[in-house]
Amino acid sequence: MPIDDTASARHDLPEIAGFWRFANSHPDKPALICVPSAAVVSFGELDAMANRCAHALRALGMPTGAGISICLPNGVGFVAAMLAAQRSGCYFTLIPAGASATDIAYLCSDSGSGLLLIADGPVADAVAALLPPACRLLRSHDTADSAGEWQQLTASQPDTLPDDARPGMEMIYSSGSTGRPKGIRRDFQCKVWGEVDSRNVGALRWLRAGPDSVYLSTSPLYHSAPYRYLCAFLDAGATTVLMDRFDPQLSLDCIDRHGCTHSLWVPTMFRRLLALEPPVRARFSGRSLTHAIHGVALVMPPEAPVAPAGASGGDVSERKKPRKKAAKKEAPDAA
Repeated sequence: MPIDDTASARHDLPEIAGFWRFANSHPDKPALICVPSAAVVSFGELDAMANRCAHALRALGMPTGAGISICLPNGVGFVAAMLAAQRSGCYFTLIPAGASATDIAYLCSDSGSGLLLIADGPVADAVAALLPPACRLLRSHDTADSAGEWQQLTASQPDTLPDDARPGMEMIYSSGSTGRPKGIRRDFQCKVWGEVDSRNVGALRWLRAGPDSVYLSTSPLYHSAPYRYLCAFLDAGATTVLMDRFDPQLSLDCIDRHGCTHSLWVPTMFRRLLALEPPVRARFSGRSLTHAIHGVALVMPPEAPVAPAGASGGDVSERKKPRKKAAKKEAPDAA
């Protein structure tokens, strides 16, 4: 499908309301469809969860400009905590759920986090002994039989927007290829509450996405691209199909079952799609999919079930992620 990026071609795109405004005007629309659990969370429900988490951050003494770290698996709890930081004026650092206790403790210390939200388990036990005194650890788990410290705290909070809502922002880390990862703390992208992040607006215009879009999130949310696109599609009022982990056959099933229009991939995923048996690939129609976003140049064979136009011959537009500009501030000893 040819793509026209001229200003005249974009004038008919819908206005980007932002997650909070869209949740208030369309509370019943599905925001997240979780896979494989099939749990559905509406925009109104997700907004209320984020508000309760934001009030919990204030109750813990997290002021504007404070740092928190989130070490949770893909899921509603991850998204709600991230949205809470974004309305509490906090910097949030996303840590891989499978990271070692030593690495988690380093990132919490280096980022100056005053709070670590972590999935309950042996790693949390080990991290507790390594954290600096200034960083509080709260365990997260939510089952039919019990609730973690974080769930118990948030359950007692109001579900209304905090009176002192302020925009927050991620604190990202370098890959650590030349040593230990280095923290990058920028000035807040948004200056006043309710302002839509211009990075999200740009991505949505680039992808011609809006409230009628359905986004397939295939990757761990602690990576920069997956959480950035998730935030963007939530700002657009689009539904996100959120996989707890990538599975090639299940991802194709999700596209057809939920009518996904946009998706995010890495080359390893394409190789695993190609490794599926031909009868499995043949069941995939992909009629709804218009944009396959990926991060590097690809050479795809014609039989690829999901690939850019011209590579697979399908009606799918290639969207390579824009290169990031060099970081303006690096803070190995960030606070």
